[in-house]
Amino acid sequence: MKLVYEGAEITDKMTTIRRCELNQYLNGHIDTMTIAFDNSQGQWTGWAPKRGDKLQASDDHADSGVMVVTAIRQEGAEMVLDCAPLLNHQIGQVKGWKNASFTQLCRNAAGRLGLEIKFYQVSDHKYEGIEQKGESDLIFLSNLCKLEGCSMIVSDGKLRILSDVYLDSLDVADFTLQADGCRITDRALFTGCEVSDGKTTGKAGNNKGEKTYFSTDRKLESIGQANRFAANMLRYANRDRKCGSILCNGVLDTLMPGSKIKITNDYWKDKPVIITRARYYLIKQQTKLWFSLLRDE
Repeated sequence: MKLVYEGAEITDKMTTIRRCELNQYLNGHIDTMTIAFDNSQGQWTGWAPKRGDKLQASDDHADSGVMVVTAIRQEGAEMVLDCAPLLNHQIGQVKGWKNASFTQLCRNAAGRLGLEIKFYQVSDHKYEGIEQKGESDLIFLSNLCKLEGCSMIVSDGKLRILSDVYLDSLDVADFTLQADGCRITDRALFTGCEVSDGKTTGKAGNNKGEKTYFSTDRKLESIGQANRFAANMLRYANRDRKCGSILCNGVLDTLMPGSKIKITNDYWKDKPVIITRARYYLIKQQTKLWFSLLRDE
């Protein structure tokens, strides 16, 4: 494994790296990395890394990109560093826009965060008026993406906005998860959804089976908008109804959040699932995948 600290490679200067875990997400969380060094003899007192220092870990399969140290702690015989991408403007702010579009808001926030942005089959809806009510840019965008039927990935200086339409259109990778190695949650899908701001209520689905409900402090501008939000939130809520995880041998770098693969078990019968989270263990050479059945086909 290669380790770069403050722009200089320090791999050969390290004592034992006990573990290095890189997490990537589909749901709006930023990448995170945890790296632990053997400190059984207190040998790291001379190095003294501090919060804000830049660190990058990589091997032949995965790369954290440049991250900053967000926390340092001693755990038993290990010195542990928690890391995350370098972002600007993570504090909450109060802002308002009139006649702004979804992609315009995404571009503005990405610029404030210092991220490049790319859209994947995103519909550009306009809002008569919309407010950011003390939320950070990441939280504001993440919540708005859910309402608009999109997922966001924040990784290595980039913000990617992927629509559910785009995720549906992806080809299934030549990779099948076997049921005997998976932890599975298999609950009945919600059949309907209601979204309300206290005055206007949007509905999606039907009245058969169990429904899910969401309240929002954003003013719903029309029944059409409210119904669109309800349809998207129904799909989002169902991600946690049929889902699971598996630990695989090898760093499966071609499988990442947003990838579509197949799972074989008694319930789903070779149905495609979408990867919603991936954890790459660079020292152990393993990968843990979290996945969700996006629709009951």
